[in-house]
Amino acid sequence: MFSKTRERVIKNSALKCSVKGCYNNRANLSSYCRAHRKKLDAYGSPLGNPICKKDYETELKEVEHFLKKNAEHKAVIAAKTVFQQMFEDALLSIGIAAQKELQELHAKGTSVDQCLTTFVAVWLYSCRNPLRLPDDIRLTYAIASEILRPLGKSKLKASVKKTFGTTLREVLGVFAFNAIGAIEREAEKEKKLKIDLRSAI
Repeated sequence: MFSKTRERVIKNSALKCSVKGCYNNRANLSSYCRAHRKKLDAYGSPLGNPICKKDYETELKEVEHFLKKNAEHKAVIAAKTVFQQMFEDALLSIGIAAQKELQELHAKGTSVDQCLTTFVAVWLYSCRNPLRLPDDIRLTYAIASEILRPLGKSKLKASVKKTFGTTLREVLGVFAFNAIGAIEREAEKEKKLKIDLRSAI
């Protein structure tokens, strides 16, 4: 059994990475070289790239303002309830996506508001920077990674990022779509107002 596996590893390691333009050899039984395999685990894609909180700082401020302004709206209340329920289920060990991570996040004092703000802000950043963060599995991983950032990104398993991010997108995707639409319309209004104020009379 071991000899057959070893033989497969040797044969596969002689092949080139599946990423176009990469001429490094594959790692073990992976289709990718060690560097692209590491990116796959970290960002959901061998072509993924890291983002940091500073990258979407502007979006965080916009989303925070939007959620405060619409704090009494039933959609915002419902979205916050989703995160609240996740924390409660995690603490009761009911068995949900990222249960252990949510328990630790709660212990660190991360609030429901912070989770929801980050969720929408990362998605908004993706909409504005599709080349940097495409709306695919990379966004799914980024959403989970940024919400769970206080735990330390290096500690997060790929499976946790995938399941937690997927769950959030499925449950709160429509909310994010509507919130982002409203934020962008407001931003466009402010932009137009600034242009109008500079117009000659």
